[in-house]
Amino acid sequence: MIYRHDTMQIEIHWLVENARHVTIVPERIREVATALKRELEREQPFQTDPHRYPNETLTQNNLDTLQFYFALTSQHFCIWRRNGSGDVGAWDIEIGGERYVGGRGINAALIRALRQGKNLLDPAYLASMTMEDVKDLYRDERSGEVSLQLLPQRLAKFNEIGRVLTQQYRGHVANLLEQTEGYLFRDDGRGLVQELMLNFPIAYFDWPFAKLAILYRKLVNVRNRVNVPTSQEYRTLTEARDPENAEVAADYYIPLFFIRTGIFRVSPAFSERLRRQQLIERNSRMEQEFRACTMAAGRAIAEEIGAAIPVVDEELWRTGYTRCRLCRSDVTDDELPCPYRHLSIGYQTEPTLMEMRWPLVLTTCY
Repeated sequence: MIYRHDTMQIEIHWLVENARHVTIVPERIREVATALKRELEREQPFQTDPHRYPNETLTQNNLDTLQFYFALTSQHFCIWRRNGSGDVGAWDIEIGGERYVGGRGINAALIRALRQGKNLLDPAYLASMTMEDVKDLYRDERSGEVSLQLLPQRLAKFNEIGRVLTQQYRGHVANLLEQTEGYLFRDDGRGLVQELMLNFPIAYFDWPFAKLAILYRKLVNVRNRVNVPTSQEYRTLTEARDPENAEVAADYYIPLFFIRTGIFRVSPAFSERLRRQQLIERNSRMEQEFRACTMAAGRAIAEEIGAAIPVVDEELWRTGYTRCRLCRSDVTDDELPCPYRHLSIGYQTEPTLMEMRWPLVLTTCY
């Protein structure tokens, strides 16, 4: 089977047009897009910048960086947990006396492992990892406990990446990227998304959303805009030759932003699950709808302001993670500055929207 971008778009469009639990409000897209455009005109930090996050990424762009992000991106899923009382929060971990929250904790855990001499860049090591290795990778240094969810699935991803890179790509993701020639999708089926859907079904399969596959290309491409030593080989291998085929990540922080700003209107059944922090069934109609609508609304925002989709994606994710995740009805501008608060229907006029949290799904895809 060849996974094609036009097929992806057809499937996403059908889910959006036939959605029962999510409705996209076009006029809200226009208003939020205007504010987002202003925010993009300001210099924003990149999550991949080692100057800002020295314990979460590598300090230069070379072949090791490509390999690191390939293993790392596969682990960026289900980064939340319930506490003893049943309330949900972002997963966190303490390393070196510092607390890392959410995806930053995944990043910091892998950098710690590299510094300890655990060669996560070696496919042979990845293929031979055990459950104890994964537990050590994600162990909190203060408590000594491991609280990250879905450890067996995380191990399976590491093992598959090591095995497939060795068997099909001469041990390195650079050979995969060279083969794709900078394309997410190619007519012959050899684009990055297509290769990952077919050859890494445990680590990266997620059709028609392809969240982690597209995220990988975004992360390594954005690194070219970070002020670090960069090899010409790295620049060549991370060139984006079909940027129009990028997508906004179909995850859980971005739809939270869309709900709070009124871009999404959701059904009573969906809103009840969000308020009660109840699980949504994997691959259910509800889950597929909010993910498809997230991609469609994100693309509409990018088209409205003429911005590249990966740039819009980064700002949407940053806002969901650093602002919406922490925001409550009684939070002040001094406590949590937000350039979108005046557009937040939840904050301004419908406080019940502020009671909703992000969608919870036990999944290995996001």
